[in-house]
Amino acid sequence: MAVKRKALEIAAQELNFFLDPNPPINVKAPSSELKEKVLEAGNLLVDGEQELSLSTETGLEGEELEERKAKIVGIQNTLRELGVPLFGNDAPKEGTEQETTEEPQMENTDPKITLIDMVQKTRKLVDLKAIVEAEDEFESLQKKLDEFVGLTGPRLLKAEMLKILGVAPTQKVKKDKKEKGPGVIKTIKETIKTKGPISKAGILQELEKRFPERNPDSMKKTINVQVPTRINKESDFQIVKNEEKEYYVVK
Repeated sequence: MAVKRKALEIAAQELNFFLDPNPPINVKAPSSELKEKVLEAGNLLVDGEQELSLSTETGLEGEELEERKAKIVGIQNTLRELGVPLFGNDAPKEGTEQETTEEPQMENTDPKITLIDMVQKTRKLVDLKAIVEAEDEFESLQKKLDEFVGLTGPRLLKAEMLKILGVAPTQKVKKDKKEKGPGVIKTIKETIKTKGPISKAGILQELEKRFPERNPDSMKKTINVQVPTRINKESDFQIVKNEEKEYYVVK
């Protein structure tokens, strides 16, 4: 089934906001070109191990809240129809609720370990806030919940929750299966921190060494999206470019 023009425009607007590409996707482009750019950006989410935040904006109620949820489901369906894999079964299908609170049974029954695992698996901002309100461990956060809003809300709140539980945001509860190493975006940041000043071409060379199985063109696009705009927007450090077009962290 062909993807409707309006659906492509809505998906393009959301991807422009989330990925902040330079240049942005032209929502007025011909349908064939627009479809190509939306598909390219959607796959960029997967290649860059980024996840389109599907959390609902706080402060929305009633019809506005339902409209926001419907919009997100529509964008997901558009990307699916274009063939973008939305992180396996993580993305909810139209007409269904994504289950985030039901946890698999764990052999370790330590309440703290179970809580850590639940926090790490929970994606929606509203569900994270519900955990904060229900658990005494997060009493210090209960009066600050209004500070966590928007697309970055889930990530920031989860980091604070894990900090209280004594777990670094990137640390995983020990499990039998082998843990995943740093992804492309984290490697980009580490490369600039440890090897800067470094050009985008130099960053790509480091990525190709670390991820030989990945498509160099996709990693190059991820670099262009992340450096410097998105890193400066979402990281706790800032990077700048010198006259040789090399990037480094501001001390």
